[in-house]
Amino acid sequence: MKRIPCQDCPAITPAERRRLILGDEVIARIRARVAEAPDPSPELVEQLRRILTNPGGTVPKAGPAVCCEGPDSE
Repeated sequence: MKRIPCQDCPAITPAERRRLILGDEVIARIRARVAEAPDPSPELVEQLRRILTNPGGTVPKAGPAVCCEGPDSE
């Protein structure tokens, strides 16, 4: 008897898992819609490149250290 992997089987690739979940017809429709989409503008590509290379944004600079036992503590 041939075993058919389930969608949770670790022995299948992500593409095989998507095919099991969605089916060939849905995947074909998705690919057709993607093919219809226009190419992104150079500005959009640059914005996405900046976001993906630094997803958290700029790192704030650390302020001066403050001691919890300073003259203002009670």
